[in-house]
Amino acid sequence: MVILSSKPSPRPSEGASLASGVFNLLNTIIGGGILGLPYAFRGCGILVGIGYQCLFGAMTLHALRLLLLSLRYAPVRSYEELARSALGVKGWYAYNIAAFSNCYGACVSYLIVVADVVPHLLVEMGG
Repeated sequence: MVILSSKPSPRPSEGASLASGVFNLLNTIIGGGILGLPYAFRGCGILVGIGYQCLFGAMTLHALRLLLLSLRYAPVRSYEELARSALGVKGWYAYNIAAFSNCYGACVSYLIVVADVVPHLLVEMGG
């Protein structure tokens, strides 16, 4: 039985908590992308794969530095607010389209991984 309180919450929500940010980051890191790394390395080779990992890691580091630097000029609490303050309404729409595309791609990658792994798993388990 769920009891809803008529009292307002003691403090209004100001954005994501540290714990939710950590779990979201872990989900992103350990998600379908890490499961697809062996396939990517098989396709491009070990040296090119390591090169790509270093290149994209450096690009990610640069993007994070730019995000942190932008907080000095626009003290906002979310990517949406940052996109809106930097680029206006078009930036807000661009961010939301990019976020939707990212989530959609993650869902598709999970479906591909499940469709690839589960049948072999069931055969191994005698199903």
